[in-house]
Amino acid sequence: MASEITSETRFAFEGFLPLWTIILLGALFVAISCGMAWRERRFTERPNWIWLLVFLRACAVLVLLWMLAGPTLVTALRKFKRKSVAVFIDTSASMGVADAADGSGNVSRWSVSQTNHARLLRQIDNASAQIRATLRQLAYFANLPDSTRDGTAARTLFSQAVDGVVKGLDLLKSGARNLPDEELKRAISEHAESIQNGPLKILQQKAAEFGRGKSLSGLQRETWLPQQLAGLSVPIGAIETLTDRSIKSLEESTAREAGGMVEARTSRLDKVEAFMTLAEQGWLKKLGEKVTINRYEFGDKIVPASFSEGSKTNVPTKQLSSATQLGAVLQQIAFDNTTQPVEAAILITDGGQNSGRDPRELAASVAATALHIVPIGNTKIERDVILHHTHAPKAVLQNDMVVIESGLTAYDCDQESLQVELLAGERVIERQTVKATSALFDSRVQFKWKAAALGKQTLGMRVVPVERERTEENNAARMDILVMEEKLRVLVADNFPRWETRYLLNLFKRDERVIFDQLLFEPRRGVGEGVRSDFPKSLQEWSKYRVVILGDVLPSQLKPEQQRQLGEYVTERGGNLIIVAGKEAMPAAYLNDPLAALLPVQAGEQALPPNNPFYLHVADEASQTLATQIADSPAASLRAWREMSEKLPIYSLSEFSKPKPATHSLIWASREKSGFDPGDASTRSFLSWHYVGAGRVIYIAAPVTYQLRYRQGDNFHHRFWGQLLRWAAARDLAEGSQTVRLSSDKLRYDFGEPVQVLAQLRQLDGKVAAGATLQIEASQHGRMLQNVALKEDPSRPGSYNVILPQLPTGPVKLQLLGDRVTELLGIEKYSRPIEITVTIDPSAELELRNPLCNMPLLRQIADASGGIIVPPTGLAAALQQLNLEPEASETISKQPLWNRWELFWLFIICLSLEWAGRKFLGLS
Repeated sequence: MASEITSETRFAFEGFLPLWTIILLGALFVAISCGMAWRERRFTERPNWIWLLVFLRACAVLVLLWMLAGPTLVTALRKFKRKSVAVFIDTSASMGVADAADGSGNVSRWSVSQTNHARLLRQIDNASAQIRATLRQLAYFANLPDSTRDGTAARTLFSQAVDGVVKGLDLLKSGARNLPDEELKRAISEHAESIQNGPLKILQQKAAEFGRGKSLSGLQRETWLPQQLAGLSVPIGAIETLTDRSIKSLEESTAREAGGMVEARTSRLDKVEAFMTLAEQGWLKKLGEKVTINRYEFGDKIVPASFSEGSKTNVPTKQLSSATQLGAVLQQIAFDNTTQPVEAAILITDGGQNSGRDPRELAASVAATALHIVPIGNTKIERDVILHHTHAPKAVLQNDMVVIESGLTAYDCDQESLQVELLAGERVIERQTVKATSALFDSRVQFKWKAAALGKQTLGMRVVPVERERTEENNAARMDILVMEEKLRVLVADNFPRWETRYLLNLFKRDERVIFDQLLFEPRRGVGEGVRSDFPKSLQEWSKYRVVILGDVLPSQLKPEQQRQLGEYVTERGGNLIIVAGKEAMPAAYLNDPLAALLPVQAGEQALPPNNPFYLHVADEASQTLATQIADSPAASLRAWREMSEKLPIYSLSEFSKPKPATHSLIWASREKSGFDPGDASTRSFLSWHYVGAGRVIYIAAPVTYQLRYRQGDNFHHRFWGQLLRWAAARDLAEGSQTVRLSSDKLRYDFGEPVQVLAQLRQLDGKVAAGATLQIEASQHGRMLQNVALKEDPSRPGSYNVILPQLPTGPVKLQLLGDRVTELLGIEKYSRPIEITVTIDPSAELELRNPLCNMPLLRQIADASGGIIVPPTGLAAALQQLNLEPEASETISKQPLWNRWELFWLFIICLSLEWAGRKFLGLS
């Protein structure tokens, strides 16, 4: 339970006068009444009745005295709030790295934390960690204001800190006496003596004074405590340095003997798993008897974790995150503190912060929580060469000059020459030499390749492995490029030449790879080459175009019959349609026409307010898509789209800009400059697309892409439309035969991204083959990963699709199986299997690019939060300094027993009867 409530009720006198005064007054009133009665009994014929009057008078006096005494029922309600300890385990991709024993001490320390060996090292680490934890307590005690009312808590804190120094010092001496290294033994003993003869004596003296009742202000902490903190910190830091040096020396010799591969097969997460398993059986179990243990995993987000005693943690079974957000951990600690006091937080991480808010800015917000940072991971650079962020267009025209670019990072290769090769299959077609100029070297490598042969071409880029490289798995990348016929035939149609259309036509005139026909209704153009007077009137005529671009044409110009033909061109012939929204007609005027079924968007629930600016944001899924790549790199492309809309906001966004459920939104339009929320009704889709039958429809919600020319010339605008046409035309990446086709929406995916697979079955006479039972078998390196059934699209008989989630990184082969597939291939006499290969790229390239433990950052977080850096060998000892007693709060409620009407009337009645009796007896 997080809290426990107890109550206690007691009786108390809380009168207006002290109780002794009230008793004295009562005795005086009784004496005076008796004296008066003795005197008055001589003046009445019924002297014995006088004593009745005395009784009534005494009752009235007693009631008055009772009220003056203030009798009260006092109820004390005590609430004990159980404290908590939060455990955060880093599950980002860098935690999957296996560290070799390189002399940094990391591997040996984590090995010690899991075994019963190296007892002396663990003992010294425990002692250092315990004294380091007391330093935090003493620093907290030093900052308590003199006006602190809870003196008991302050005395407990100070006493516990001093006891921690004593225990840590005893442990330190005990461990030092048994060290085999005489020099190390002597150095540690000297530092221990300096603590005992210096700071410890002063602290014990002041603790005794404080315990005898001296106040916080009377201690005059500012005159002596800072010096004692420094007197503790310096020798403890020196002892930690000596211990680190000793373990590093031992590890270096071990690494030399074993060729640097000690523990190289055990990942960081494996070590944490073993460490937590032992903790759940030992110190963490004991901790859980007093406090609530909250367990979390974190990477790109925080998720609760459930560790079972005596079993392995569930961390390694989960996918590793593609980013590390240490700032989110600190925010979670602050949030947990609002519901239950978090006495301490344990953060096990390699410090690879690369996403979210800067943890150094948030560290001060958790100063009330004892933050224990347990670092893991080597701090020395391991020799390695990494090829990353390889970029190449997915589709080009024949004889295009293709630019293939990649990032190159080299560790511990200073002044060495690195050989980078461009491959066609296994054949090297070009080679470059890059010289590493530093121990941590970053560079870009670029090749140019002429796309001469048609069809899908597989290229590779690799770095020749260097001697003693940590791993060769990250030295190569592969890419598939579809080379299409040299010319693209395009139809551009608009009601009148808007700015978008004018620039587009001028652009196509200069593009030798594009043959275009233009159709403008106002003003009418004369008949000539490339000039049409009307839309095509047959499916055959539509089919001669690879891409059709529709501007703001009117329904009277694009008649229903032509719209149906256009629909068949897209759905049956695999045509590509690009629609650019307009103010006059497109697409609002076509809601009841055949063209409406082709649209990837619909009207939003809320009307867009007039004169409201929108800003563009490239979607995460589109950051690597050819259609949005208008600059030399994905990051530069994102920046170009954002800056264009910030300089020239969009005011003409169509009401029809809400994507349908199956639509892919490549670029979003938001009212906010800094970000977007697709779930917000005011956020719309600017550039979107979806499949319709065998073809694809692309929609642009405002005719403003010509604004890419603003202060940039024709560069971005030309590149956008050139690549949009190539991307649209390159849609069909299907493999297979005349009757069976298999395709995916892309050839490369980021890890965790779902893979969309489409199969199409047709008979030899062209009729669709409906009602088939099909399966996709996914395999890698000969091992089957998944076998999933495909579903037939109700609106497209003969088309079957499925989404494959969570495929592993690397090349994955997808094969289409089924009795109907075997039957169709047999009729066609096609003997090869129907299969495609997709590549799953690791999404954690940023994580794995520099997997070293970031100790400088972890120290900065510890300093800013008042926390400590503690090795796994000393964590249990450091936690012993925690005050785990529940937080107690008391609420006092009082119920007076004297202010009741019954007592008032009893007082009046007694006086009235006494007065009536006196009159009856003839007394004055």
